[in-house]
Amino acid sequence: MEPKKPNPFDVEVNHILTHLNEQDPSSEEYKMAVDSLKVLVEAKYATSIQLPWNEIIKAGAYLTATLLVINRERVDIITSKAFGWIRFS
Repeated sequence: MEPKKPNPFDVEVNHILTHLNEQDPSSEEYKMAVDSLKVLVEAKYATSIQLPWNEIIKAGAYLTATLLVINRERVDIITSKAFGWIRFS
């Protein structure tokens, strides 16, 4: 099994954090690195996938209902044939 590839955002954030540790907090370069870090973090969370849970739940409910109806129809066919063989006197 291959090791998981690191997220490019995480790699760059770690690079900037390493760079920040080497800089003087009062320097202009430090401020630019912090701004870059803010942009990267915002971009990372903006690109994350937002799942529409309401739609997924609705689709699951419809699929479950459809499967129940199909199963019921299959059972009813067998039941109706079985009762057709029984003779009532």
